[in-house]
Amino acid sequence: MRISSRIVFANLTQQLSALYARREAQTIAFELLEHFYQLSKTDILSDKYFKPAENQELALQEALVRLQKHEPLQYILQKAYFLGKTFYVTPAVLIPRPETEELVSWIVQENLSNKHLTDFHVLDIGTGSGCIALTVKALLPFAQVTSIDISPEALQVARYNAQKLGLEVNFLEVDFLTQTELLTNQFWNVIVSNPPYISPHERQDIAPNVLAYEPHLALFPPENLHSLIFYEKIAQFAQKQLASQGTLFFELNPLYASAIEQLVKDANFSEITIRADMQGKLRMLRAKKT
Repeated sequence: MRISSRIVFANLTQQLSALYARREAQTIAFELLEHFYQLSKTDILSDKYFKPAENQELALQEALVRLQKHEPLQYILQKAYFLGKTFYVTPAVLIPRPETEELVSWIVQENLSNKHLTDFHVLDIGTGSGCIALTVKALLPFAQVTSIDISPEALQVARYNAQKLGLEVNFLEVDFLTQTELLTNQFWNVIVSNPPYISPHERQDIAPNVLAYEPHLALFPPENLHSLIFYEKIAQFAQKQLASQGTLFFELNPLYASAIEQLVKDANFSEITIRADMQGKLRMLRAKKT
């Protein structure tokens, strides 16, 4: 029997409204119906009638059960959107965030004028899904991009995304805190990182879906080290390994923006600029090697 897509959408939105604000519930309902029933937003708004298969209904019900346990939608659907591209994601990687899109846009804007260069190297530290490295490569195709992560599972996801998007990035398994010598055979024009930056006392403020499902390796610095260890080590490394006039880009923990700025100053960088994200939080830093 064929059924009304608009009625299915309304019922689904009502169920999801117990978990989310109504507008977010509607957005999730649209995504679920597109994913499991191949119904577009236009199909639903025009009240297309369709005949769901039993396996589709079962898959949707399973997704609803997982959502009720606060599992992120992106892990359930195994996809996330980043600057117009669709990335495969699993619990081995962080879900790409809009503020990271802003950081990548800044990197691209700063370096479009370098398209005449034939030897332009970018290093992405802590790649996760590969969203930074692969989007930079897509928008700055002249760049030679290398991307590292300590997690072999994360690198597997990133390599799959590179294959799916048809982009060439060199992915390496590297523990940045102990294996920087693996990265010293090259001077880099851009070094970028969205490092683990959540301090232990911030755990109580983290949303349950993030704390329970996203990889702690990518969220928290090692417990025996101070919270800004990655910023400190990356800044010191960048001062040695950036090419002349090279740039360092960080995504920031807004609570420590001033402290991170000081770390970068202590590493003898100049032209340090901090930008707020669309929510007004101090989220991005750029610095020049003198």
